[in-house]
Amino acid sequence: MSGTRLETVEDMVRGLQFSSIRFPGISAHLTKAEEPNSDEAVIELTSTDAKVRLSEEGLNFFFAVRVNHPQVTVEVSALISFESSVGPVSFNEAVVPDFITNVAIMIMYPYIRQMIDDLTVRTLGQPLHPPVLERGALSFDAEVLGSSDA
Repeated sequence: MSGTRLETVEDMVRGLQFSSIRFPGISAHLTKAEEPNSDEAVIELTSTDAKVRLSEEGLNFFFAVRVNHPQVTVEVSALISFESSVGPVSFNEAVVPDFITNVAIMIMYPYIRQMIDDLTVRTLGQPLHPPVLERGALSFDAEVLGSSDA
């Protein structure tokens, strides 16, 4: 394949442009009817089901986030897409996790936080405010798929 090789995260930032965010799944399930003590009301944020698809046209990142709270469990799955702005590309797969952790998640997280707030307002009557995260605080062990993988 001829085209641009994206060797570093900086190359990926320069060679890819954000193109879309989609939320294929959202859910909120009440777990308890009574209000928790303030000591219990800890938000546990976990990430699951991460997959990255690489192609000559760009990169797609799918992941799911779960919030566990004494009164509700919220799950949000998201897909963020980046298109090549430099024509056909190939990737150094070793740097893709760094791009996902430090770029893609940082673009997505404000939307995820807002969705969690909206869902919990509708289920609990008040929002759970997931914490603001420092870059790199939420990372994924993503399965990397090439363009020929299903």
